[in-house]
Amino acid sequence: MDAIMDLNVTSAVQFGDYTLSVFIYPTAATGVIFHYRSEDFVQHFVLWIAGGILSMEIYEGDTVVSKGAMDQPSIFVKNWYFVALIVQHMNNIELQIQRKSAPQTKSFGVKQSHTLPLNVPGQIRIGAMFERGQNQGPAPSDFVSNFQGQMICVQMYNLRFPTAYYDSALDQCNNANFPSVVLLPATPAPIITTTPRTICAHFDRRDLVFTRVQENSRLLSSINDLDTIVNTSLRRCAVYCVRNQKCVSFTVTKTAEDDKTCRLYPVYNTVYVTASSKTDLYVINVCT
Repeated sequence: MDAIMDLNVTSAVQFGDYTLSVFIYPTAATGVIFHYRSEDFVQHFVLWIAGGILSMEIYEGDTVVSKGAMDQPSIFVKNWYFVALIVQHMNNIELQIQRKSAPQTKSFGVKQSHTLPLNVPGQIRIGAMFERGQNQGPAPSDFVSNFQGQMICVQMYNLRFPTAYYDSALDQCNNANFPSVVLLPATPAPIITTTPRTICAHFDRRDLVFTRVQENSRLLSSINDLDTIVNTSLRRCAVYCVRNQKCVSFTVTKTAEDDKTCRLYPVYNTVYVTASSKTDLYVINVCT
Protein backbone atom coordinates (compact mmCIF):
# COMPACT_ATOMS: atom_id res chain seq x y z
CA MET A 1 0.00 0.00 0.00
CA ASP A 2 1.31 3.42 -0.94
CA ALA A 3 -1.22 5.18 1.26
CA ILE A 4 -2.90 4.79 4.64
CA MET A 5 -6.67 5.23 4.80
CA ASP A 6 -8.77 6.27 7.80
CA LEU A 7 -12.48 5.36 7.74
CA ASN A 8 -15.05 6.80 10.13
CA VAL A 9 -17.63 4.54 11.79
CA THR A 10 -20.41 6.97 12.61
CA SER A 11 -23.08 4.70 14.09
CA ALA A 12 -23.96 5.31 17.72
CA VAL A 13 -25.57 1.87 18.19
CA GLN A 14 -23.49 -0.73 20.05
CA PHE A 15 -23.59 -4.34 18.85
CA GLY A 16 -22.85 -7.57 20.68
CA ASP A 17 -22.17 -9.58 17.50
CA TYR A 18 -20.07 -7.96 14.78
CA THR A 19 -17.45 -8.61 12.11
CA LEU A 20 -14.59 -6.59 10.62
CA SER A 21 -13.43 -8.12 7.34
CA VAL A 22 -11.30 -7.36 4.28
CA PHE A 23 -9.72 -8.99 1.24
CA ILE A 24 -5.94 -8.69 1.27
CA TYR A 25 -3.18 -9.30 -1.30
CA PRO A 26 0.08 -9.03 0.65
CA THR A 27 3.42 -8.51 -1.05
CA ALA A 28 5.25 -8.90 2.28
CA ALA A 29 4.56 -11.53 4.94
CA THR A 30 4.44 -8.99 7.78
CA GLY A 31 2.27 -5.90 8.25
CA VAL A 32 -0.70 -4.31 10.04
CA ILE A 33 -4.04 -4.99 8.31
CA PHE A 34 -6.17 -2.59 10.34
CA HIS A 35 -6.48 -0.83 13.68
CA TYR A 36 -9.93 0.10 14.98
CA ARG A 37 -10.18 2.55 17.87
CA SER A 38 -13.26 4.02 19.49
CA GLU A 39 -13.74 7.76 19.57
CA ASP A 40 -13.03 7.82 23.33
CA PHE A 41 -9.70 5.98 22.71
CA VAL A 42 -10.74 3.17 25.09
CA GLN A 43 -11.42 0.26 22.71
CA HIS A 44 -8.80 -0.94 20.20
CA PHE A 45 -8.79 -3.86 17.75
CA VAL A 46 -5.54 -4.62 15.92
CA LEU A 47 -5.30 -7.26 13.18
CA TRP A 48 -1.95 -8.00 11.54
CA ILE A 49 0.19 -10.66 9.91
CA ALA A 50 3.66 -11.57 11.15
CA GLY A 51 5.60 -14.06 9.08
CA GLY A 52 2.34 -15.12 7.41
CA ILE A 53 0.54 -15.77 10.73
CA LEU A 54 -2.73 -13.90 11.23
CA SER A 55 -2.80 -12.34 14.72
CA MET A 56 -5.00 -10.04 16.75
CA GLU A 57 -5.07 -8.07 20.01
CA ILE A 58 -7.98 -6.25 21.63
CA TYR A 59 -7.46 -3.51 24.21
CA GLU A 60 -9.57 -1.64 26.72
CA GLY A 61 -7.36 1.31 27.51
CA ASP A 62 -3.94 -0.16 28.33
CA THR A 63 -5.36 -3.57 29.20
CA VAL A 64 -5.15 -6.43 26.70
CA VAL A 65 -8.49 -8.20 27.06
CA SER A 66 -7.98 -10.73 24.25
CA LYS A 67 -5.09 -11.80 22.05
CA GLY A 68 -4.27 -14.71 19.82
CA ALA A 69 -2.92 -15.97 16.51
CA MET A 70 -3.44 -18.79 14.04
CA ASP A 71 -1.33 -21.86 14.76
CA GLN A 72 0.92 -21.61 11.72
CA PRO A 73 1.68 -19.44 8.69
CA SER A 74 -1.31 -19.54 6.35
CA ILE A 75 -1.04 -16.23 4.47
CA PHE A 76 1.51 -16.20 1.66
CA VAL A 77 2.56 -13.31 -0.52
CA LYS A 78 0.93 -12.52 -3.86
CA ASN A 79 -2.31 -14.36 -3.15
CA TRP A 80 -5.78 -13.02 -2.33
CA TYR A 81 -7.23 -13.90 1.09
CA PHE A 82 -10.44 -13.09 2.89
CA VAL A 83 -9.66 -12.34 6.54
CA ALA A 84 -12.07 -11.45 9.34
CA LEU A 85 -12.11 -10.68 13.03
CA ILE A 86 -15.45 -11.80 14.47
CA VAL A 87 -16.94 -11.12 17.90
CA GLN A 88 -19.89 -13.20 19.11
CA HIS A 89 -21.97 -12.63 22.24
CA MET A 90 -19.44 -9.96 23.26
CA ASN A 91 -17.01 -12.56 24.65
CA ASN A 92 -15.98 -14.99 21.91
CA ILE A 93 -13.40 -13.87 19.34
CA GLU A 94 -12.78 -15.70 16.07
CA LEU A 95 -10.16 -15.23 13.38
CA GLN A 96 -11.09 -16.43 9.91
CA ILE A 97 -9.00 -16.88 6.76
CA GLN A 98 -10.22 -18.15 3.42
CA ARG A 99 -8.60 -18.70 0.08
CA LYS A 100 -10.46 -20.97 -2.36
CA SER A 101 -10.59 -23.92 0.03
CA ALA A 102 -12.54 -24.29 3.25
CA PRO A 103 -11.99 -21.45 5.72
CA GLN A 104 -9.51 -21.70 8.56
CA THR A 105 -10.83 -20.49 11.90
CA LYS A 106 -9.60 -20.21 15.46
CA SER A 107 -11.46 -18.95 18.52
CA PHE A 108 -10.26 -17.05 21.58
CA GLY A 109 -11.80 -15.97 24.84
CA VAL A 110 -11.90 -12.62 26.61
CA LYS A 111 -10.19 -11.72 29.87
CA GLN A 112 -12.39 -12.54 32.86
CA SER A 113 -15.07 -9.93 33.73
CA HIS A 114 -14.68 -8.20 30.34
CA THR A 115 -17.18 -8.04 27.49
CA LEU A 116 -16.74 -6.49 24.06
CA PRO A 117 -19.78 -4.68 22.70
CA LEU A 118 -18.54 -2.63 19.76
CA ASN A 119 -17.70 0.81 21.16
CA VAL A 120 -18.84 3.33 18.54
CA PRO A 121 -18.40 5.82 16.99
CA GLY A 122 -14.79 5.23 16.05
CA GLN A 123 -12.25 5.00 13.24
CA ILE A 124 -10.54 2.22 11.29
CA ARG A 125 -7.02 2.85 9.99
CA ILE A 126 -6.30 0.57 7.05
CA GLY A 127 -2.76 -0.73 6.64
CA ALA A 128 -1.18 0.87 9.71
CA MET A 129 -1.52 1.76 13.39
CA PHE A 130 -2.92 4.94 14.85
CA GLU A 131 -0.58 7.03 16.93
CA ARG A 132 -0.91 6.38 20.63
CA GLY A 133 -3.61 8.66 22.06
CA GLN A 134 -4.18 9.94 25.59
CA ASN A 135 -1.80 7.33 27.03
CA GLN A 136 -4.25 4.59 26.07
CA GLY A 137 -4.18 1.64 23.74
CA PRO A 138 -1.34 -0.02 21.84
CA ALA A 139 1.67 1.92 20.61
CA PRO A 140 2.71 1.53 16.95
CA SER A 141 6.16 0.44 18.10
CA ASP A 142 4.55 -2.58 19.78
CA PHE A 143 3.59 -3.99 16.41
CA VAL A 144 4.98 -4.76 13.00
CA SER A 145 5.43 -2.52 9.98
CA ASN A 146 2.74 -1.06 7.75
CA PHE A 147 0.96 -3.42 5.36
CA GLN A 148 2.47 -3.89 1.91
CA GLY A 149 0.19 -4.98 -0.90
CA GLN A 150 -3.45 -4.40 -1.82
CA MET A 151 -6.73 -4.40 0.13
CA ILE A 152 -10.31 -4.22 -1.09
CA CYS A 153 -13.77 -4.48 0.45
CA VAL A 154 -13.12 -3.34 3.99
CA GLN A 155 -16.44 -4.05 5.68
CA MET A 156 -18.08 -3.99 9.09
CA TYR A 157 -21.19 -6.01 9.90
CA ASN A 158 -23.48 -5.97 12.91
CA LEU A 159 -23.64 -9.76 12.96
CA ARG A 160 -21.33 -12.74 12.79
CA PHE A 161 -20.24 -12.81 9.16
CA PRO A 162 -20.74 -16.26 7.65
CA THR A 163 -18.15 -18.06 5.58
CA ALA A 164 -17.52 -15.95 2.49
CA TYR A 165 -18.34 -17.37 -0.91
CA TYR A 166 -14.77 -16.58 -1.82
CA ASP A 167 -14.90 -16.51 -5.63
CA SER A 168 -18.14 -14.54 -6.02
CA ALA A 169 -17.30 -12.13 -3.21
CA LEU A 170 -13.82 -11.44 -4.59
CA ASP A 171 -15.23 -10.86 -8.08
CA GLN A 172 -17.74 -8.36 -6.72
CA CYS A 173 -15.03 -6.58 -4.78
CA ASN A 174 -12.67 -6.38 -7.74
CA ASN A 175 -15.51 -5.03 -9.89
CA ALA A 176 -16.26 -2.39 -7.26
CA ASN A 177 -19.77 -3.71 -6.69
CA PHE A 178 -19.27 -3.58 -2.92
CA PRO A 179 -19.01 -0.32 -1.00
CA SER A 180 -15.52 0.37 0.32
CA VAL A 181 -16.83 0.29 3.86
CA VAL A 182 -20.24 -0.33 5.35
CA LEU A 183 -21.81 -0.61 8.76
CA LEU A 184 -25.03 -2.48 8.20
CA PRO A 185 -28.18 -1.45 10.03
CA ALA A 186 -30.02 -4.03 12.09
CA THR A 187 -30.79 -7.12 10.03
CA PRO A 188 -34.02 -6.40 8.12
CA ALA A 189 -36.99 -8.60 8.84
CA PRO A 190 -37.15 -11.45 6.32
CA ILE A 191 -40.27 -12.12 4.33
CA ILE A 192 -42.59 -14.70 5.90
CA THR A 193 -45.10 -16.31 3.59
CA THR A 194 -47.56 -19.18 3.61
CA THR A 195 -47.19 -19.59 -0.15
CA PRO A 196 -44.22 -21.80 -1.11
CA ARG A 197 -41.61 -19.72 -2.86
CA THR A 198 -37.92 -20.23 -3.57
CA ILE A 199 -35.27 -17.54 -4.01
CA CYS A 200 -31.49 -17.40 -3.99
CA ALA A 201 -29.98 -16.21 -0.72
CA HIS A 202 -27.02 -13.83 -0.73
CA PHE A 203 -24.00 -15.14 1.14
CA ASP A 204 -24.67 -12.73 4.01
CA ARG A 205 -28.08 -14.42 4.55
CA ARG A 206 -30.02 -11.17 4.40
CA ASP A 207 -32.43 -12.11 1.59
CA LEU A 208 -33.99 -15.35 2.81
CA VAL A 209 -37.63 -16.36 2.60
CA PHE A 210 -39.29 -18.53 5.23
CA THR A 211 -42.19 -20.79 4.34
CA ARG A 212 -44.62 -22.22 6.86
CA VAL A 213 -44.62 -25.86 5.83
CA GLN A 214 -47.02 -27.28 8.41
CA GLU A 215 -49.40 -25.92 11.00
CA ASN A 216 -49.70 -27.63 14.36
CA SER A 217 -46.40 -29.38 13.78
CA ARG A 218 -42.90 -29.47 15.23
CA LEU A 219 -39.72 -31.51 14.88
CA LEU A 220 -39.25 -34.63 16.97
CA SER A 221 -37.98 -34.06 20.51
CA SER A 222 -34.94 -36.19 19.63
CA ILE A 223 -33.77 -33.35 17.35
CA ASN A 224 -31.71 -30.94 19.41
CA ASP A 225 -32.53 -27.29 18.88
CA LEU A 226 -29.86 -24.63 18.39
CA ASP A 227 -31.55 -22.11 20.65
CA THR A 228 -34.84 -21.38 22.42
CA ILE A 229 -36.20 -17.85 22.72
CA VAL A 230 -39.23 -17.10 24.89
CA ASN A 231 -41.62 -14.15 24.92
CA THR A 232 -40.92 -13.31 21.29
CA SER A 233 -42.79 -12.96 18.00
CA LEU A 234 -42.87 -14.77 14.68
CA ARG A 235 -40.93 -12.02 12.92
CA ARG A 236 -38.27 -11.78 15.61
CA CYS A 237 -37.92 -15.57 15.55
CA ALA A 238 -37.20 -15.41 11.81
CA VAL A 239 -34.53 -12.75 12.42
CA TYR A 240 -32.90 -14.96 15.08
CA CYS A 241 -32.75 -17.77 12.51
CA VAL A 242 -31.17 -15.44 9.93
CA ARG A 243 -28.46 -14.50 12.40
CA ASN A 244 -27.68 -18.09 13.37
CA GLN A 245 -25.55 -19.53 10.57
CA LYS A 246 -26.63 -23.11 11.31
CA CYS A 247 -30.38 -22.43 11.33
CA VAL A 248 -32.45 -23.91 8.50
CA SER A 249 -35.83 -24.22 10.22
CA PHE A 250 -37.67 -22.97 13.28
CA THR A 251 -40.89 -23.53 15.19
CA VAL A 252 -43.13 -20.94 16.80
CA THR A 253 -45.40 -22.00 19.67
CA LYS A 254 -48.15 -19.69 20.86
CA THR A 255 -47.91 -19.35 24.65
CA ALA A 256 -50.13 -16.28 25.15
CA GLU A 257 -52.10 -13.80 23.10
CA ASP A 258 -49.03 -11.84 22.01
CA ASP A 259 -46.15 -14.04 23.22
CA LYS A 260 -44.55 -16.96 21.44
CA THR A 261 -41.71 -19.40 22.06
CA CYS A 262 -39.23 -19.81 19.23
CA ARG A 263 -36.94 -22.81 18.65
CA LEU A 264 -34.20 -22.84 16.02
CA TYR A 265 -33.05 -26.05 14.31
CA PRO A 266 -30.09 -27.04 12.11
CA VAL A 267 -32.13 -29.53 10.04
CA TYR A 268 -35.39 -30.01 8.24
CA ASN A 269 -36.79 -33.25 6.90
CA THR A 270 -40.39 -34.45 6.73
CA VAL A 271 -39.44 -37.66 8.55
CA TYR A 272 -38.64 -35.55 11.63
CA VAL A 273 -42.06 -33.84 11.75
CA THR A 274 -44.70 -34.70 14.33
CA ALA A 275 -48.03 -33.16 15.38
CA SER A 276 -48.05 -30.46 18.05
CA SER A 277 -50.91 -28.11 18.90
CA LYS A 278 -50.35 -24.34 18.77
CA THR A 279 -46.98 -24.83 17.02
CA ASP A 280 -46.11 -24.00 13.41
CA LEU A 281 -42.99 -25.14 11.55
CA TYR A 282 -41.09 -22.86 9.15
CA VAL A 283 -38.14 -23.57 6.82
CA ILE A 284 -35.72 -21.48 4.79
CA ASN A 285 -36.10 -21.58 1.03
CA VAL A 286 -32.93 -21.05 -1.02
CA CYS A 287 -31.79 -21.93 -4.51
CA THR A 288 -29.76 -25.10 -4.80
